[in-house]
Amino acid sequence: MTQELLARRAEGTLSTEIERVHFLNGGLYPDVHRPQPIQTALLDPERGPQISANLNEQLFVAALVPTFAPDYDSAADAVALWHS
Repeated sequence: MTQELLARRAEGTLSTEIERVHFLNGGLYPDVHRPQPIQTALLDPERGPQISANLNEQLFVAALVPTFAPDYDSAADAVALWHS
């Protein structure tokens, strides 16, 4: 969906402005989806709320590192996600 919107924007046929796009590990293909440990832990009905309550910017940024390409400096993008 986002690719289609970005393609329309590039063609000049999109009638709205896109301010930002955040791609997350959403498991589009369930058979190849490998959730990060923090994602699985947050689903736990007892531990999830506790983890969420203790989550801070530093932990959030560290948890996102595996979702970016290995040679990509993701710190600025991860901080921006925390603040958005």
